[in-house]
Amino acid sequence: MSEKIFEVEAGSRLVIDRVSRDLTVKGWNQGTVKIQDWTDQDDFQEEEAVYRLTFSGNAVLYAPHNLAVKIHKVEGDAVIKGLRETLEIKKVGGDLYLSDLGGTNVSSVGGDLFAKYIRGDLSVQKVGGDCTILDVDGQLSTAKTGGDLILNAVGGGIEARAGGDINAQFSPVSWQAYALQAGGDLTIQFPEDLSAAVNCVSKNGSIILNLGDDHQTLARKKYQKTFGEGGSSIDLQAGGEILLATKKESWSPKFDFQFDLDPDFSSFGEEFTTQTINQLEKQLDGLDRHLQESLTGLSETLNSLGVPDHKIQKMQEKIAESSQDAARRLEKITRKTRAKIEKKAAQAQGRTGEKRRGEERFNLDSFLKNRESSASLEEEQMMILQMLQDKKISADQANDLLSALEKRS
Repeated sequence: MSEKIFEVEAGSRLVIDRVSRDLTVKGWNQGTVKIQDWTDQDDFQEEEAVYRLTFSGNAVLYAPHNLAVKIHKVEGDAVIKGLRETLEIKKVGGDLYLSDLGGTNVSSVGGDLFAKYIRGDLSVQKVGGDCTILDVDGQLSTAKTGGDLILNAVGGGIEARAGGDINAQFSPVSWQAYALQAGGDLTIQFPEDLSAAVNCVSKNGSIILNLGDDHQTLARKKYQKTFGEGGSSIDLQAGGEILLATKKESWSPKFDFQFDLDPDFSSFGEEFTTQTINQLEKQLDGLDRHLQESLTGLSETLNSLGVPDHKIQKMQEKIAESSQDAARRLEKITRKTRAKIEKKAAQAQGRTGEKRRGEERFNLDSFLKNRESSASLEEEQMMILQMLQDKKISADQANDLLSALEKRS
């Protein structure tokens, strides 16, 4: 494997036809594309300002911020961040993580989708798992989400559909339309100064209002009301119950986790997120330094023993490949941990406090076998994340426990 670098012209486009495993694309302030771990099985073609790539395994590359990118097929997971021009993604077999992007169009994701800081419109046709979307400047369209959908801070209109629950927080504007449809429950939170015509239909549940001084549960399945001057149109449909709530202050996408938990967990929040992610990312940063130091020392030692140069080089390549695989695994754990933390933060944002019953210590050995009936799924998830912060378990173990809880719920 080797590193491949090529220059790109202004106004050109990068097309990634296929990645057999995982893909990572990061934007940078250079006029070149840099590909790590290029192999003889990978393919590169250039034709009329279009650069086409095919990868036989994992792919990690850096591209100019202002380069338009189109991705046809990724067999595994994909991470795309730091691109300002149009991004088009046809198919990702696993999970998709998007961050700090311009206008983005996604056709199909087999696993979960996590997207934040989209400075333009975001269109997503199909997500097989859950979908979490935080901070979109433009229009948002999610045609089909198989699991749950969480939306926070969408600047434009919204058209969203999910097979599971939908939890959304946004500030409607008068010239936009909003249509959300959930197979399960639908929870919407608005600012108190809402100006919109709201139409709700709950097929099999109830409609709960927590709007300023208006607190009631409606027996009927339909609810209509015009708030303020009725600027925007908001249509809500749910297979389960619909909860409408307002805040005195306008919602802000700031996660602090300062809702009402017991003392052991009341400080859990941004500090945890920062500490945990920074710790994992420091491990990633240290891998390259440690690898270079180890290879240099190994080369000098083997040379002194009279080992031929070609054998030394072969050994170095094998060591480098193993270390890079370890780095990729650690990066995936870091990414999934960050996504889970931010998803829990989005779920907790704006929720009224719920005191935990009792102050029993968490027992890892009996955790999955003997769950306390008084403890909710969310509280148990918070326990796991607290244990990760306290370094009682590894990030990989935390991810496994969170996944096991979700399967049992």
